[in-house]
Amino acid sequence: INVPPRLLQSPAPRVVDEGNSILLAINAVDDNEDALIIRWDLDDDGDFETPGQRVRFTGLDGPAVQRVKVQISDGLGDDIEAEVPVAIVNQAPSIDVFSVPATIDESTAASLAVVVSDAAGPRDTVSVSWDFGDGDTATGASQAHTYDDDGTYTVEVNVVDEDGGQRSQSAEINVLNVPPTLGEPLFPATIDEGQALPLALRVSKATADVVNVTINWGDGSAHEVFVVPADVDSDTLEASHLFTGEEPSRTITITAVDDDGAQVQR
Repeated sequence: INVPPRLLQSPAPRVVDEGNSILLAINAVDDNEDALIIRWDLDDDGDFETPGQRVRFTGLDGPAVQRVKVQISDGLGDDIEAEVPVAIVNQAPSIDVFSVPATIDESTAASLAVVVSDAAGPRDTVSVSWDFGDGDTATGASQAHTYDDDGTYTVEVNVVDEDGGQRSQSAEINVLNVPPTLGEPLFPATIDEGQALPLALRVSKATADVVNVTINWGDGSAHEVFVVPADVDSDTLEASHLFTGEEPSRTITITAVDDDGAQVQR
């Protein structure tokens, strides 16, 4: 009478990190000393297609518990089956590339990017979120972010997979102050005696800066001061002046200074 194979010991539960592999083994004997045929169902599809007393199992996606089945046959129709419970542990995504410029000018877009990977490959969806350190946030692997004012900011990126695994990385970005710019002053080359000189001037600046513009008319009169507020990127200033004194010509000096001390003059 044929006797089915039997296990020498029940398989112990195993643990593997997502994306890694472990060696599984089964110990069985046949009391009739029949040659044993051992086959594994490693992908849980119901087919025992992987032969061997020892096989390598890869944890594809966690967290999960996969009951890996093994079939032991003596070739005479008496088969037994066993299960090896394998706990697959989720792994946090990896940040492979974190690209943040060391310096950038204020009011100029900084290009930031991150490349991530996950041990589960396409089986996991990974989301990317950014904190730019200036109160603004965004999502997505690539960003173009503009800092309105100079200073040192900490940029942090956070990547999270659909199973809650997360990883963060940060870097400092030094945002440089940019002086204001003065356009070409517009005024007539000559005026009649007793006539006021009209002047127009375009001032541009970084978004968050306050700029004081001073006009020295060159005739000893009080300087005229204009303020371009923080919420204005550029403005056209208009002024007029009636010169005093008898000099036939005057040198007009225009100075713009932002609230960080950067100065430009025409």
